[in-house]
Amino acid sequence: MKDKHQNTMFSSDRMSFLRNISPKQPFSKLITSTCCITAMCAALIAQVTPPLHAQPLSSNAPLEEDMPLQAPFVDLSNAMQAYHLVSNWLLDTKVPQNNFELPRINVTNMIGIRVTLRDSGEMVGQGTALRSNIDNLVNKPGQAYDMIPLLALAARDAFTEGKRKLINERIDAVAKGWIEANDRARSFEDVAPSLQIDIQIAHELQDINLTGQSMPNAIYQNFSPGYHGLRIIKPATTTEEAIDSYIWPDEVLSHNLSPHSQITRLLTNIGSPLTDIQTIGQPNGLPFQRFDVIQFVKPQPNLAPVHLVRGNVLLPPHGIGDQDVRNLADNLIEHFQTITTSKDEVRGEYYPSQNLYKPAIASDDQALLASYAILRYHRYLLSQQDNDPITDQLADQASNVVEIIADQFVKPDSEATSVELSLALMGVLQSPRASLMGPTRDGLLRKLNEMANEDGSYRTSADPESPNVRQQSLALIAAAIASTYEQQRTEELRTQTLLVLDNLWDQTQKSLNITTLYWLALAHSRVDDIINPDQDPKLRVALVDREQALGNAIEKLLDLQINVPPRLGPADVVGAFDLYDTPLDSAPDPSWHTSQILALISVGLREPGMKESRDDFSWILSASLAARFIDQLTFKPDSTFYVQRPDQVLGGVRQSLWNNRLAIAPSAMSLLACTELLESLHELKTQTQ
Repeated sequence: MKDKHQNTMFSSDRMSFLRNISPKQPFSKLITSTCCITAMCAALIAQVTPPLHAQPLSSNAPLEEDMPLQAPFVDLSNAMQAYHLVSNWLLDTKVPQNNFELPRINVTNMIGIRVTLRDSGEMVGQGTALRSNIDNLVNKPGQAYDMIPLLALAARDAFTEGKRKLINERIDAVAKGWIEANDRARSFEDVAPSLQIDIQIAHELQDINLTGQSMPNAIYQNFSPGYHGLRIIKPATTTEEAIDSYIWPDEVLSHNLSPHSQITRLLTNIGSPLTDIQTIGQPNGLPFQRFDVIQFVKPQPNLAPVHLVRGNVLLPPHGIGDQDVRNLADNLIEHFQTITTSKDEVRGEYYPSQNLYKPAIASDDQALLASYAILRYHRYLLSQQDNDPITDQLADQASNVVEIIADQFVKPDSEATSVELSLALMGVLQSPRASLMGPTRDGLLRKLNEMANEDGSYRTSADPESPNVRQQSLALIAAAIASTYEQQRTEELRTQTLLVLDNLWDQTQKSLNITTLYWLALAHSRVDDIINPDQDPKLRVALVDREQALGNAIEKLLDLQINVPPRLGPADVVGAFDLYDTPLDSAPDPSWHTSQILALISVGLREPGMKESRDDFSWILSASLAARFIDQLTFKPDSTFYVQRPDQVLGGVRQSLWNNRLAIAPSAMSLLACTELLESLHELKTQTQ
């Protein structure tokens, strides 16, 4: 299966969801026509990650039976109580052995507890305890139950694993000659006071019945990855006992498990072939269940314990203001400062679960995209006479990155692609040193022109036999040429801009890709005065027609925004755009692509031709909600409970709410979106004063 949250800047055709949005006439033909928008297509996901371990059905140590008492449903206050109990036990480095030494906390609707101990993000020990009569708790809360014996059992196992791990580390260190056999090594008593505690209480066990639904897609629509825990059961036979397997949300987040990987691991753990995926949740098949988790955790040594939802502090489900957008942009700047080296290089994609950059240094196109986003934000701040020292310094480094790469691109033997040349050209135009980089700018444009076809399309390289670029790449080229025209104002660039836009709009007759829209709108925003209304009235009509088409696209996208908490899953998705055609009661699984739509809406807000007579407020509200979702996607200190290098992730935008990989494109596009929104909000405020 493919991962629908791939980390490339330009998505494949799987993201194409609009049809016949654009007017059919090119500027050059001056023929008017109507435009419309139609629906979308879907795709599913996945990625392979580390294995988990099965638990035999009801294999935990025997606990007393359900007590016939009434008690409240388990809630956050119980998780906080459990946290403080384990914290006290950790100070003593032992769990009381006798039940009479323990308090009693009776609850209902609880199925199990997990206690995890970490040392600055690295797991030291973990214990899980489940109720022995768990099958009687499916779809019902059950009777009152004392949660403390379960907590003690899970904590005891976590402590034991922690002690064992330290012993094994010492044995390994002696074997490798790192320490002498008689040297004193760390003991559990030494490290216990500084460990971070993670409490997860599982509750609300629900059966997932997939009878009559489209398999296997229906599986992934019935749980929220990273929020719901999962349980699968291999029923008993005449020769074998039943066995079940669990996946808890912390495993999904810390191991970066895709939804598909979760299911394959569950099947593997119960000894079923992967072909049994078709029998999950089916009559006479493999029973399938989900459960909710209350998580209360101390993320890092210097942070207070917090309640996390899908590994994050849940933001309020409403839009954010311009100051919050500014703070979001500044956090992104600090992230880019982290991944920009002293040698003026940009690091590659970061995998927090492995503490690994892969590749170590980003490709030229990704480094240029990051630099362009930084320089755009810096130029906006300068326009507001807002001198931020951190951004000023980073902009200087970004200018160096652009200059170093661009100088290589203009060499005769350069093999730079048309996309790389376009990104370099846009970076040069935004650089504070742009006035000193005229020869480099002209050299990039000359190289780019060598890849142009007579009809306005572009090839991937100067080789006449090389293929034409895809629609989303052509949109970026159009934005680069239009931006150059905005500064140079030559007739040659004017003709070139109109020609590439003609070809691009012709391509949109077949399909319009999400990743095309922002760059296409940006190109139009750069050429508002490309015509003289008096001398070119028909051309003006064509331009207005196309900008109206972009406005219609924005209106259509607003219908896809998640404005209220979903029927299934948490409210962390509010503000995102759900681009996949799934049932209304399914769990949404949005991604960083919301940033591309936010950037589009933000450009539209200040473009009269796109906005027309539409209400500003609805677009502003939609943009503020989208910014809220991007903020939810960013790594914050409280989100780093499983991260060994928090400094490498803070401020970065993840692929999705369950996928913690930090690629360049999500953060770069989010910074561009924030810049566009801040610019538009400022312009709207100026107009009303």
